Amino acid sequence: MYFSLKFISENYLIGVKPGTIINWIRLWNSYPPEAQAMIAKDKEELRRGLIPPSVAVEAAYVARSIGMKAPEVLKETITNKWSMHDLRFVRRHAKKGFAVSKNNLEEVVNTHKKQTIEIPIFAARSTYQKFIEMTKGTGIVRDELIGFGLEFIIENEGRFFKFLTTKMQA
Repeated sequence: MYFSLKFISENYLIGVKPGTIINWIRLWNSYPPEAQAMIAKDKEELRRGLIPPSVAVEAAYVARSIGMKAPEVLKETITNKWSMHDLRFVRRHAKKGFAVSKNNLEEVVNTHKKQTIEIPIFAARSTYQKFIEMTKGTGIVRDELIGFGLEFIIENEGRFFKFLTTKMQA
């Protein structure tokens, strides 16, 4: 099923710019019908193992950035059960100038998986929003920023525990 865009108002209510939506539709349309059949349309299809649309769009971005066809990356993503996080890493890795190709794509993702862990982070909404505001325009992704924060804590252990003790007493 191919989507077409007839009209998008300049006033957007969903927090996404019209240009972004147009890009998503272009990426979606880069998949032939047989590849689109691998993309979940509802929660039931997700349970059956089809891929979420957001991951499919990210796979198309990856394909574009490393010179592959979108359906090939989509099939690799499904076969290897790659997450959105994995695909974003590949895209950032390629954007930074590292060699990523069809031949080493799986190796790049596996190396990334060995080096990282995914953990839930809980923070007060106001603290998180302030953090996001402070980091706008840096060009660094949220996960990388949190990793940098953890490195800073480790490198400044004494100052951090002093800060932590102050917070706990308050």
